[in-house]
Amino acid sequence: MYDYFTKDETTQSWIVKQSTSVEDEPIGTSSTASIYPNPANTVLTIRTDGSSTEARIINILGQTLWVGNVDRTIHIATDSWAPGMYMMVMGSERVSIRICR
Repeated sequence: MYDYFTKDETTQSWIVKQSTSVEDEPIGTSSTASIYPNPANTVLTIRTDGSSTEARIINILGQTLWVGNVDRTIHIATDSWAPGMYMMVMGSERVSIRICR
């Protein structure tokens, strides 16, 4: 089983999916997560389907700014973070997050 990210163009959110396939096109999803808005201004929302997923947000220096388990919906205040690019790690997958002002 592995995780992968895909972007929902309708909502402009990233979705984390889990698959048991090793094919180029994963089949079957058992867990999804949405991360929005991206870019974020003052609040970043992570929503999962209910399965507990550890998430971590790291700045470009490699410092962890936030870490926690997401099991439904969580809102992370980003208003004290400097504008720029950040990395979110969920399981073995990564997605870039942009903070704007």
